[in-house]
Amino acid sequence: MNPLVKSIIRTEPHRRFFIRSIQTYSKVAAALATNSGISKGVITTIRPVGNLFNHSCDPHAMTISDGGRVKMVMLRPARQGEQIFISYGPTWYKPCPLSLMFKCCCIVCNKGKAGREWHSLMDRKLPQNARKDVQLMKQILGDSGVNVASKMNAVQQLIKRYADYHPQREDIGYLLKLYGEFLCFIVQDEHLALMRAKLMAEQSELIPEVN
Repeated sequence: MNPLVKSIIRTEPHRRFFIRSIQTYSKVAAALATNSGISKGVITTIRPVGNLFNHSCDPHAMTISDGGRVKMVMLRPARQGEQIFISYGPTWYKPCPLSLMFKCCCIVCNKGKAGREWHSLMDRKLPQNARKDVQLMKQILGDSGVNVASKMNAVQQLIKRYADYHPQREDIGYLLKLYGEFLCFIVQDEHLALMRAKLMAEQSELIPEVN
């Protein structure tokens, strides 16, 4: 036991109270913990809202944690009354090398008939006009004169336009992965802009006015 903690816990009732408090805290923390995929693996955060959404390797939405803020963005439509899922790490279009702490029962991991039918859709080809749109979008992505927000919007529009072909590995999977990367960049950029504005405001308060 930490010496400082040990100096506070001097009696048996104190010890029992301390242990019960730790157990209660652990239960609450576990209930509120949410895993989110990041570029280097999985990050676990404790937030009362995030735990309302269960995991699926085929998520409806994406959560992005940055600078003490959490944003949730819908990746594809959800029917009225349908449960909204997020990913705690792996997705079918961006597998994660780290294993989850639980057995995933989503449609992607389903070994039965439903799962086989879902996976049979993965290798479909988009129609010719859709593939032309994807190629045009790739040209836009390679144009250094187009800003990130416009590039992300182009990807988003294609995901919406061809949502009926979900899941499809080659193009739809590529678009979803790309969209997630753009979202992370935009959220991080927003946070940096807020921090810069805050620092400038603080500095302006410290600089005395010259009469």
